[in-house]
Amino acid sequence: MEAISRDLTYGGERLKFFNVGEPFSLSVSEFEVRWKEVDNVWVQFGTTKTLKKDNGWTKSYDCRFKKRHASSSKKPDVPADKRRKTSLRDSSLCNAQITVMLKNGVVTIRKTNPSSPDHTHDIKASDILKVPSTVVNFVETEAYKGYRAPAIKNVTQDQFKDKEVGVQYLSFKSVINTQRKVRGGLDAPFIGVSGLEEDVKDSLEWLKSNGYNVEGFEGSGYRGFAFAAEENLEALRKSGHLTIMDSTHKTNKHSWKLYTLFIRDAFGSWLSGGHFFVSGEEQYIVAKGLQVIKRWARRWQPRYFLIDQSAIEENAVNYAFRGIEVGEQNVAIFYCTWHCRRTLQRQLESFGRGYDLMLQAMYKTTRTGCEQLIHQAIARLPLEPKKTYIRRYWLGNTEKWAMWSRQHSPLLLQVTSTSPVESYHAVLKRKGDASFGLIGACMITHNADREYFDRATRVALDFRTKSISEARDYPFLLGFPNPVQSLLLDEILGFQKRLEEGKPMPDNVGLDCNCQFFRRYLLPCRHLLHCDLAGDFITDENWAAFRNMFEESGFDVYVSRMRVAIEQEEDPQQMEIEEQRLEFYAVIEEAREHWFALEATFRQNGDAEPLRNLIARIRDAAVPRAV
Repeated sequence: MEAISRDLTYGGERLKFFNVGEPFSLSVSEFEVRWKEVDNVWVQFGTTKTLKKDNGWTKSYDCRFKKRHASSSKKPDVPADKRRKTSLRDSSLCNAQITVMLKNGVVTIRKTNPSSPDHTHDIKASDILKVPSTVVNFVETEAYKGYRAPAIKNVTQDQFKDKEVGVQYLSFKSVINTQRKVRGGLDAPFIGVSGLEEDVKDSLEWLKSNGYNVEGFEGSGYRGFAFAAEENLEALRKSGHLTIMDSTHKTNKHSWKLYTLFIRDAFGSWLSGGHFFVSGEEQYIVAKGLQVIKRWARRWQPRYFLIDQSAIEENAVNYAFRGIEVGEQNVAIFYCTWHCRRTLQRQLESFGRGYDLMLQAMYKTTRTGCEQLIHQAIARLPLEPKKTYIRRYWLGNTEKWAMWSRQHSPLLLQVTSTSPVESYHAVLKRKGDASFGLIGACMITHNADREYFDRATRVALDFRTKSISEARDYPFLLGFPNPVQSLLLDEILGFQKRLEEGKPMPDNVGLDCNCQFFRRYLLPCRHLLHCDLAGDFITDENWAAFRNMFEESGFDVYVSRMRVAIEQEEDPQQMEIEEQRLEFYAVIEEAREHWFALEATFRQNGDAEPLRNLIARIRDAAVPRAV
């Protein structure tokens, strides 16, 4: 139970019911009120014993962290690779027990045995695991009044703010589930006012009233505002070494784009580090949003940014984080592998072998091998425009999209795409609507953030207190964090499949492997497990060393486990060419965004003149003039 905190000052009057010292008594009416504040700590075991002569009863309770009953077992006839991975909480994490007895109208609470131990954790851990009934009952009462989930949670926190009853651990999901149970759910859209200026003003006021840092900015014909709560900024400071940035649209009726910064914490949970809305995608206005959040999170020192193939986002990061020239850490930018694959598929899939070679180049682990495959792909392409396309857009920047440049960092090998933030944006779109005002989009974002942080709190508790059910069959898994156990189980199943297929034992001579899993996680893979078939390759000391990797910092261990990369001297002329190319790409993206806006206006009023004017201006700029 080392992972569970021991804050013995938290709990107030509830502590009397938590660690029961001497037996104490209270009236039935007082017990009915007070017990609802601590029923999340205790769970009854056994049956209620009736005391007929004394008109009462006796009940025995275990701490909720003790598992008296064994977890259900897996069905033996299900194939291992199709078996569902489940987690179970370790048994006997806490052996505290009490007995409650009603006798002649008086309730007495005592330890079941005088020698019974106290809790091995504090009452805060019990509140994280389950919120007491007094809070749940209040939520149900408010839900019957028809309020929305955020309002219910806020009024609940206000109601219990002076009582230490775990209301700060009440999750939005619990409120929503209670609301659906008693009223079937509410789905009234947050439309807001019709005017943009008033909508922006209302949004900023609402964010400030909910404890957010808020700041507006404008420039280059665009405007926007950034917002982040203190817990967003703290997550960014602690775990912003690798930051994912992406934008999404159709969250509000004004067509403002929402940018989100996303990070992974030490327990493997993805959290937002801040947001900003912008009226249009333009590199300087996006950079201003980044600069605002950078100023708020003063100790945030990102080393890597992961983005899609957007020149606007890349230039914005370069403007906001100038690197060594201003005394800061250099920031490396990598492209999402999923977006790169989609781009290659769109451009080259019909060319067969040339397309396959480019995909192989993406996952080659050496720069030389990557560039050789690109040259082979160029040679196999039948059309000169496609050959030029590869040389211009892919050959000169392999360090941004190919995996050879990420081999030094297990963290970069684990996180290769922007999928986490895109999943977050999908939640916003599922719960919001394009007809909402900016204030509605802010509320939806606020709710989503609370859900993610609530889930992260639970994941942090389960990180070391839960074990997968298969750990009973593979004792060496015990002691690893719960998510790591799931990763190792996949490798165990892979090792068993190797045996079924009759594959030979690998020729590894040490606890090192070039497979993708080992390079990502630095943990025993299916090949090393195969070498340990006789049980003499991976010793108990080796397993202890692997477990100790996560002892202090969880998944943040992969931030420091880097291999030294040899820096090559940059050609100043090549650097200037690269900067100008990025500027050109950004201008093209901005022109495309402007076209889409004019096209939407044309569909409303039928006036095609602005579209023709834009085409003419672009053609005039593109056609070289005779001297």
